[in-house]
Amino acid sequence: MNPIMNKLLVFLLLAACLLQGPVASAGVKPEWMRKSEEQLNQKRTNDSYVFKVFHQSAPDHEWLMDERFEPLLDYVRTRYQARPGTMALDSLVAADMPVTYRVTFVDAEGEGVVLAQRVDSYEIMEDVCDEFHFDLYELFAVSEKNQDVLFDRFSMAEPSRALAALMSVVPGMGQIYKGSTWKGVALFGAEGALVTTAIILNNRTQFYQQKADAGEFPVDSWQSKADAYKTMRNISIGLVAGVWVAGILDALFVSGSQRVIVKDPGGRQLSIEPASTTAGLSLVYRF
Repeated sequence: MNPIMNKLLVFLLLAACLLQGPVASAGVKPEWMRKSEEQLNQKRTNDSYVFKVFHQSAPDHEWLMDERFEPLLDYVRTRYQARPGTMALDSLVAADMPVTYRVTFVDAEGEGVVLAQRVDSYEIMEDVCDEFHFDLYELFAVSEKNQDVLFDRFSMAEPSRALAALMSVVPGMGQIYKGSTWKGVALFGAEGALVTTAIILNNRTQFYQQKADAGEFPVDSWQSKADAYKTMRNISIGLVAGVWVAGILDALFVSGSQRVIVKDPGGRQLSIEPASTTAGLSLVYRF
């Protein structure tokens, strides 16, 4: 088979495969898993809390769920050097507000309280040699110790599919906008390679066609080569169009990475008021 035709077939396989992203049990990875905590914290409307990403893995899913708060407790324990045996976790529920988790502890300075809200979570299940392995990633908003906290309003939203499709007029841009950077780069690269191939094939077609039209010997050979390169050129042009359309359809119909939407809390403030004992630490909602 002609080497150029081999390349065209490789590009065709690439175009068929590049639209399939990595498979995970919970779907497309959210955007916050790719960003650093510093980037996430730039979304806050105030600095009374920080975004923290916690990760746990285990072969036992039930154990993973039972221990899902351990990374939060370990973060508080390590940061404030909490004394062993003094840590406790409970939760508070208020109307029109998400669940707020309260970690109480005693450190060298006395009693302490840290508040936290879960923003989002993502779970991956892998099957390795018929053995399951689970990974749990969670995004929390965590307050400082004994500090009045003004948690923002958090929600998750998928990027606009219509905008992604419009951006895909430039191959790969819609995928990059939706969070599939590798897919966008692959689309852009495949399209660029196919366009380059089509141009090269078109030049070869014209070169041999000119020889055939001029009657140079052997005419039949020049015409045969011109026809062959013309066929391959047309195939490559078809692949250019096919990859371009596939990119637009992918941007329009395939789910994108969920993004954290941060909105002003509207003045709903949580206040921590330590009492004389750890059990007496209280929490007051101010509206």
